[in-house]
Amino acid sequence: MRQSRVQIRTSGDPVTGTTVTVHLALDDRSGDSAIIEYIDGEPHIWHDRSYTVMTNSPPFAEQLERLHEIEGFGGDRPLPGGTDADERFARAAFYLDRLPAPADRTRAVAELLSVMRNASQPFRVPDPDHPNASTTLWRTITDHVDGVYVFEDTGRPNIVWVRLDGLDLSEGAPVRKLDLVADTGLEGGLVGEVSAHFEATAPMEFLRAS
Repeated sequence: MRQSRVQIRTSGDPVTGTTVTVHLALDDRSGDSAIIEYIDGEPHIWHDRSYTVMTNSPPFAEQLERLHEIEGFGGDRPLPGGTDADERFARAAFYLDRLPAPADRTRAVAELLSVMRNASQPFRVPDPDHPNASTTLWRTITDHVDGVYVFEDTGRPNIVWVRLDGLDLSEGAPVRKLDLVADTGLEGGLVGEVSAHFEATAPMEFLRAS
């Protein structure tokens, strides 16, 4: 990431139109983790297995400093319950650290979703005084070991997941996609394992630097 000089150009928040910042989380099946944030166009990389939580702001170094003020992480402040990003960061870190060992993948997904929902932003009208407190649009879980990707759109009641071994990812295979935009999920909507519902589509066109 440092050598490639990749530049991230983001679109606006789909609800408020506010310019958004970007964090990237990278993980592999061994449990290694890296969080990358761009500050003034420069990538700041935090690489360690212990970096497992991130929210939009403030910068990650400041997030970690604030976390150490919370009870259970070295400080004496009570666990916050507000909607600011640093407060949601603290809750996610607190509850993630206290999850019981799951008996199976179903339980693991349920436990992780419980933490993510606790740290998510509910539906709300835009607040000009808190431009970064926009509604959470989706939640995802990736099982790197068994190749399962779970997707929850906050605008629909059903959760879907796909097993990567149920998709043809070989070189030259036709492009396929799963369209959930028109699927309300209320009556007969998609739910559960959906690899069979991917449909042929035109290849994605990637933006190129001008």
